[in-house]
Amino acid sequence: MFGKKKTNNNFQEAEVKSQKVTSAYNPSSNNQTTVIAKDTKIEGKLISSQSIRLDGELVGKLECDKKLVLGNSGVINGEINCKSDSSIGGYVKGDIVSAETLHLLSSARIEGNITAAKIIVESGAGYKGQLNIGSFESK
Repeated sequence: MFGKKKTNNNFQEAEVKSQKVTSAYNPSSNNQTTVIAKDTKIEGKLISSQSIRLDGELVGKLECDKKLVLGNSGVINGEINCKSDSSIGGYVKGDIVSAETLHLLSSARIEGNITAAKIIVESGAGYKGQLNIGSFESK
């Protein structure tokens, strides 16, 4: 399932080949969370029908149907499209679309456009880009 690649810039690189990567599985619940640990780097597209917690680095596109949590050490260089709530504590360089509430923690640093139904910004969060909040359906 995983083919190890050489270590680069203190990140363990893994090549994921068309298989689900799921951890934090609770068989008594339908809720699963995919966890990408600190010091893990993924390049490409990450798609999940469940929640995602990312403490490592993603270079590419992220799509999730449930909650996204980007931890303080997390880095995303690419687009984010989340159909539920998102909590950002790390660094994002790229556009963010959150269908529900986007929570920018005090440690968040964002370079890109944000589109969300609602937003919560903690004191200390950094943001550079355009902001679109709420529903803009034509009447």
